[in-house]
Amino acid sequence: MDRPYRIKLVLFDFDGTLTVPGAINFRRIRQRIGCPEDKAILEFIQTLSGAQQRQKAIDEVCDHEMAAARKAKPNQGAEAVLAEIKALGVKVGLISRNTRAAIESALANFEHTVIDDFDLVISRDDIIVPKPEPDGILYASEYFSVAPHEILVVGDFVFDVEAGSRAGALTAFITNGDEIDVPEESAFTIHQLTELLPIVQMGVPLQGGKLPQHLLDMFLGQLQWADASVLNWPGVGEDTAAVDVKNEDVLVITSDPITFASESIGEYAVLVNANDIATSGGVPRWLLTSLLFPVNSSASEIRSVMMELASVCNRYDITLCGGHTEITDAVIRPVITGMMVGTVARDRLLDKKQMRPGDHV
Repeated sequence: MDRPYRIKLVLFDFDGTLTVPGAINFRRIRQRIGCPEDKAILEFIQTLSGAQQRQKAIDEVCDHEMAAARKAKPNQGAEAVLAEIKALGVKVGLISRNTRAAIESALANFEHTVIDDFDLVISRDDIIVPKPEPDGILYASEYFSVAPHEILVVGDFVFDVEAGSRAGALTAFITNGDEIDVPEESAFTIHQLTELLPIVQMGVPLQGGKLPQHLLDMFLGQLQWADASVLNWPGVGEDTAAVDVKNEDVLVITSDPITFASESIGEYAVLVNANDIATSGGVPRWLLTSLLFPVNSSASEIRSVMMELASVCNRYDITLCGGHTEITDAVIRPVITGMMVGTVARDRLLDKKQMRPGDHV
């Protein structure tokens, strides 16, 4: 996903997500209660006319769920992923259309995970409209005082994605290695649970200080360098940029901070500084930036700004050749201070003091 994000809570579906899929036979349940193939089972039961008929159908569903739970197995990497996400300081919850008893029975087959390891469990026993309605996700949002867009909902069925999307949450759809259609609303597609960890790591709020070296190294590695005049490229531990100016006549230098924008801040940083160079008659060539982000910004948000800076620079043949990145409580929103260097022939250098009405800019 290209847009930046932040994750403070991960809500997992249970069957087929944290457990190996296929333990429960939904087709058999439908046959037993007379539910059409195109109807959701729980919703179909609510349409049955008599209370006795509804209870009989619910009992049938519970019997199948408990039988499946007793033979359930943890999905590949499930327990390790849960432990690592919790180690990152991210809350972890369950949101399932199953009963709590079925969930607890299935967890008995896990080696290290018990139901108390989850910060919140939402099951069919709770008085919350089940997925695909967003009620459970919105309840979790209020319970943890976390904004819906800071929640990641992970599941293997379209209901999981629909519920998350309707609540305004991020969603990750797990295919379990099958060739299946991925819901359009899903922000991420993973084939196994281990692929979830780097997604969460990119969304974890960061504490104050320099951007961690492994992240800086990764982000810089995603940029492309092609300017032969640059002798010293950005890198971890590189505090200066070096450029070869032997073929240039005059250097034009400017610096401007961008403090007013949150969206497209990278584009503003490039264009505001490039404009100063252009109005002096020069050609914008090299840009250095100091990036300051508020505490609790995520790696995804920082990466997004860096990639935007690089993209806009590439558009105008400007080289992003150095700078500094830091997370600090000195700012309440991202701030970019840019220093741009351009070149111009001496006889084409414009002195703004000499400008007059009618001059071409």
